[in-house]
Amino acid sequence: MDTLVIGYGIWRYGTQALILMMQPPNNNKGTPGNNQRQNKQFADAIREIERRIDGKLSKDQIRRLHDAISGQIYDYHDIVEEGVRMFGN
Repeated sequence: MDTLVIGYGIWRYGTQALILMMQPPNNNKGTPGNNQRQNKQFADAIREIERRIDGKLSKDQIRRLHDAISGQIYDYHDIVEEGVRMFGN
């Protein structure tokens, strides 16, 4: 079925349709596009985790959380949930 849809898209709309069809949907889920925004998202999530667990995370805990989420497509809320799961009481 996918081949038929892609074939129809190319026939009907040209190669631009193929390029658009191959891109993942932009539903604002997951990590922001650039590294500065990712760093800000992570720092904001750390502050929220600390607020929820009523304590500061150590550098080691922050590194462990970073390692746990690296390579995942986590948005802000996913990072907070994971941090609370890992370090909450």
